[in-house]
Amino acid sequence: MSSPPTKSESWYSCRNCGELYLAASIKTICPACGNPQELERAPQKNQVIVTNVVGKKSILRTKPEFLPNRTSDESDLLEPFPEELSEVQIPEQEIPQKPQIPQKPQKAARSQDKKTTRNLFTILSVWLALLAIVSYLLIHSTDDLQNNSRAEKEKENVNNYVQDSLDVNLWNRVKDQITPLAAEFFSNSSPHVLAQVCRKRPRIIQTLAAETLKTLSYPADAIPVLVKGSVAWCGEKPFVETLWKDDRDRLIELVFAEDDGEWRIDWESYARSSSMPWSVFASEDGEAVGTFRFLVRERTAADAEDGMLNIAFHDPALFHGMTPIAQTIPFIIDRKSRDARLILAALQARNENKPILRSMYAEDDLANTARVRVRIRRTRSNGEAQFTLEEVLACHWLGWDEPGITLPDAP
Repeated sequence: MSSPPTKSESWYSCRNCGELYLAASIKTICPACGNPQELERAPQKNQVIVTNVVGKKSILRTKPEFLPNRTSDESDLLEPFPEELSEVQIPEQEIPQKPQIPQKPQKAARSQDKKTTRNLFTILSVWLALLAIVSYLLIHSTDDLQNNSRAEKEKENVNNYVQDSLDVNLWNRVKDQITPLAAEFFSNSSPHVLAQVCRKRPRIIQTLAAETLKTLSYPADAIPVLVKGSVAWCGEKPFVETLWKDDRDRLIELVFAEDDGEWRIDWESYARSSSMPWSVFASEDGEAVGTFRFLVRERTAADAEDGMLNIAFHDPALFHGMTPIAQTIPFIIDRKSRDARLILAALQARNENKPILRSMYAEDDLANTARVRVRIRRTRSNGEAQFTLEEVLACHWLGWDEPGITLPDAP
């Protein structure tokens, strides 16, 4: 070991081999490699504090690389730390190390990749199988719907053909009988004479007498002529609908029905028989109940509360296809009630061009309306009339007591 440096000596590092040694001058010969050169003072950063076995601090002289020409003994690498530098503490610096990520063995990684691929393949196979099943069901359900629709259409066509055949046969059988009945009806206005050609209904003579304004009398040379005929079926009972045109091109509805084996005129459908005109009924005093043949119309939805149906009735004119005479006040009823359901069903049939009872008359009625027969109650409170819809009796104007529509049971 070399002695501690004197005041004229300093520590230098060899530029050739990196040896650290004491020298009095920067121009000297390196004791390790023997190379004469200028020396430079050893930087402090090359000094590292180490501890020997006896607990004393020493300086480890380091060099950047191994030199085979080195002549000094390896034990010379350690020298006593100079006394004047023994108190100098060079802080130790911690060198951050990157966290080491444990690596999976290559075989385990390949096994995991195979497992992931297998799972993806299984999921894809399941989705393809489900897609195939759903496609199969959709195709067959569509085919079933088309087949059912086609079968229903064919059945409807057959039924219509059979019905049309029945209608044609019935028309051919009765057309020669109704012509003289119509001529007698148009040429007389006496209630007693008209009662002989009209169907027997309760109080028919009183009804005819009360509705004398609806009894028309045409001269023999101006009796209306038949322009169209059809058959409406009320259950199993046929009603023959006809349209007649007078000399003023007005169309008259005249319906015939079989009564005790004979064909007669249905006065109620002809006259749209009501207890009285609506204008008269609405203006009278006291309480009363009346039956009316009206055209019903649904008012705008904004005028009705939730779950309610807002409707109005129109008093029809005597002649076919003419503008109604008057309109009633609005009526608001529960949509779930039987009356509302009948009205809505009648309006739907009209809008879908599926006439109730196969009637030919409705197609020329006021748009967005349907034929109904109703019962209305009139009451007065503090001099003001109030009207209540008591019941929808039928969805037609024929002299038939059934409603003409079969409703499913209410939910």
